[in-house]
Amino acid sequence: MPYEPSVPCAACSCGVDPLRAPCVLILDDGRKARTPLLFCSPDCRTLFRAAQRRLRSRVATPAALDMRGDQVAALHQLSPMRSSAPPAALLAGKSIWYLAPPVAAVLLGLLPGTIPSVIAAVLLTGVACSLLIGPDVTRREAGYFAASLGPLGSIALALSAVFTHQPRALPLIVSAAGIGLSWFRSRLALRGKTTLEATLAELRASVPERSRMSLPDLDDGSPLETREGATSSIRTGEEILVEAGEVVPVDGVVSAGEGKVIPYPNATEAVARRPMSSVLAGARVIEGSLRVTATRVGEARALFRPRAFGQEGAPGSASLTRAATWAKSPVAGALFLVVIGSLALLSQPGFAASLAGAGTGLLVMPALALVLGAKWPFVSASALAASRGVVFRDASSLERAGKVSAAALCTDGTVTHGECELVEVNPLGKPQESAELTALAMGAEVVAEPHPIAEAVRKFGVERGITPTTLRRAAYVPGRGVTALVDGGGALVIGNRHSLLQAGVSVAVADREAQRAESQGRTVVFLAVGGRARALFVFEDPVRLEARAAVQQLIDLDVEVLLLSGDHRATVEALARTLDITHVKAELSADERAAEVGRLREAGGVVAVIGRVPADETSLAMADVALTLDAAGSAVEGDLAVASGDVRDAAWALGIARRARRTSQAVTAVAVVGGACLAAAATTGLLHPLMALLLAAGIDSWALPSAVRLLPRTRRERA
Repeated sequence: MPYEPSVPCAACSCGVDPLRAPCVLILDDGRKARTPLLFCSPDCRTLFRAAQRRLRSRVATPAALDMRGDQVAALHQLSPMRSSAPPAALLAGKSIWYLAPPVAAVLLGLLPGTIPSVIAAVLLTGVACSLLIGPDVTRREAGYFAASLGPLGSIALALSAVFTHQPRALPLIVSAAGIGLSWFRSRLALRGKTTLEATLAELRASVPERSRMSLPDLDDGSPLETREGATSSIRTGEEILVEAGEVVPVDGVVSAGEGKVIPYPNATEAVARRPMSSVLAGARVIEGSLRVTATRVGEARALFRPRAFGQEGAPGSASLTRAATWAKSPVAGALFLVVIGSLALLSQPGFAASLAGAGTGLLVMPALALVLGAKWPFVSASALAASRGVVFRDASSLERAGKVSAAALCTDGTVTHGECELVEVNPLGKPQESAELTALAMGAEVVAEPHPIAEAVRKFGVERGITPTTLRRAAYVPGRGVTALVDGGGALVIGNRHSLLQAGVSVAVADREAQRAESQGRTVVFLAVGGRARALFVFEDPVRLEARAAVQQLIDLDVEVLLLSGDHRATVEALARTLDITHVKAELSADERAAEVGRLREAGGVVAVIGRVPADETSLAMADVALTLDAAGSAVEGDLAVASGDVRDAAWALGIARRARRTSQAVTAVAVVGGACLAAAATTGLLHPLMALLLAAGIDSWALPSAVRLLPRTRRERA
């Protein structure tokens, strides 16, 4: 017999002998040369043609219509329907034609006599059993118990029609309708799962599978050597070289080089990245080249992390997900069956009526919506956040972020640009002493660099050609200022009011001028030499244009907003007025700001701190939710990190977390309370079985797509 090498089936990729293929399909695409597509069974050909129709209805282009076997194989890898089971089992419960046997059974049940009803009951039982044993995304995602309630209810109703002496049509009709409800639930779950999988696959596709790793430097002046390899082989701490036009393959921190990057998949503007800046996997370098030290690899990368948010046993899973896990356990299933069975026996006369009541109660219980609706919103929200450069550490952090009732905003670099400018130097003696006093300030602030005030003083002096004065024993106290010794001039103190008062220096002579500047939202630093105030320096740090919108977003979420700062109260209050913030905590050191966050937590509620590292590290460490700007991809992401420095992204992150948590809560509450009441009413006969099924379908049609509704409409349509 002639032999040819097997080729993959165009639908399931199983091996097919090209000379003995059961089915062949030739697409009429208008070309002269057409390659036949081989299938291992008629079911595979049906599945392939169904996919062709879906593509043709969405995008009617030659490229879309000419879908070859490799494209269908990729579709199978993406789809949760992929299984080692034969294609006929894959089609079971997924095709509308699978509902034909229940319709035939109903027609048989309408005929007079016992035999047609028994045949109809056997037919319905067989269809329901195939739903129980066939592979199904709902069973893999929600567990056997949740996915099997509907088919078990249909079997119970079909059997009750055999044992009853009453008209048998109604139990058979309800059993057939129950099979339709199970199919409907499966379709909704499949559609939601496919949409989420498509979103996750889109995120993963933005990360390259191969990258260039830099070899250790030899420090001998030789050119940097690299080797190319699979991204999956990269380990934490290794360096990757990324040049213009390439995509960063891992989360990491820039160790060398400068450039501009598109920071995350949906970003519209490029941002500058330099040494010590963090980058996310999927960021595209458009200018320059970067050496990136990997901080997170594999599934720990930000764009890969959302998949784990729906896993019940994963570290950091949400409490609502853990609760739903119990609902799919055998213990919960056995308990529910006992309750429904007992209720049916107590409320219905006779074995057949009790069996029918129990079957109806099993059918209408929305266990599938309870399990899937509790965990999928966290997957959906985290995937949407990752596409915007917002990274949650885990599902527990996302759930906690959805509970935030108070948010403390740090000032420098958060609501302001964090880049001070020295706008005034006011000598308190002779005006000509301005350059001399600036030189003293420059000499003192050297030990405080890279603090924004120190940088502003240095820049101011350099622009005017002023040389710093050399000082002795200079010491920087964070949040207070600098102390030093001046040759022949005694002790020098430069800092805020508290610093000078602690050194025994009166600031009364400069207080009026300082109040004038502070009322304009500017920062004032005093300079004292030899126990006498000599000058004050006025700094301006402009408010970010987006800060007001971010504060309004938080207010719309009913979040109490607090402004934390180490600046003088008048300065902070002037800043707060521009942002419509009423609660202010000013003139606090870093440790005092952290203590204030601790007091907020003790007062009740969940407290978030929005700030930067390292300036606000102590305050972030004390928060229930640490939200770090410009830190996504770094080793210090905290509970929630943002790739940009835009505080609006932080407020948006709290909003999407709240929506995800409330969606999960609402679905859980409706499924538990509404489902229990519906099951009890249907079991006891207080509600007509068909009306109960209709209400159950309404609950499922609202609850199962709830996670998908969190995604933008364009993404849902694309999926």
